[in-house]
Amino acid sequence: MATITGHNGNGTSQAELRDGSVITVKGESISVGQKAFIQDSEIKGTVPSLAEYEAEV
Repeated sequence: MATITGHNGNGTSQAELRDGSVITVKGESISVGQKAFIQDSEIKGTVPSLAEYEAEV
């Protein structure tokens, strides 16, 4: 899961992962600011905005 931060205009987008790193992925079908499911560096669909929790074990 990643948040789309921008479209590059060449069929790719910038996506920010939960750890803060930014990657380039194939596809521009998801609006900037929305969460996307990423598989093999390609946008596969939108992810609903749900609360995120971290637990240390």
